[in-house]
Amino acid sequence: MRESTVPLACGHPAPIPPADGPAGYVILSTRRVAPDTAERAPGTILPTGARICYGCADALQRRDIETADAVTVYDATGNSGYGRTGWRGNVTTWTGGYLGTVIGRSVYRNGLTGSRMTALTVRTAGGRILHGRYGSDWSQAVTLRPSRSAR
Repeated sequence: MRESTVPLACGHPAPIPPADGPAGYVILSTRRVAPDTAERAPGTILPTGARICYGCADALQRRDIETADAVTVYDATGNSGYGRTGWRGNVTTWTGGYLGTVIGRSVYRNGLTGSRMTALTVRTAGGRILHGRYGSDWSQAVTLRPSRSAR
């Protein structure tokens, strides 16, 4: 992908997306502290609406998963582990950046609707244990929260 001469708020050059491709950057929905990967003043405040590169957005999520009360991730085991209890894999950002390892998985049927549900236990790179579940008939986005003993 070619790069623009106009830098993003993180200081990295903005990619010029193909006509039919993704934007190549993330637009922040809230004010955030710039990650250490930012070339332009790491640790400064990035305003709502700031555009940052995928790498810096992934760095923000890696920081969030270690400290936040809840974080939404993507169950990247995808089709390879779909519906298999005990299957190990990874959770990632929506751009594919690694956030943690699935150390426990349980697949069951929702008694009310009959849809398939997947419960995950995840260990982050920093050792934090998080839990979450999602309706795996149609989605692989899951909100993870720390275990009660870690709150």
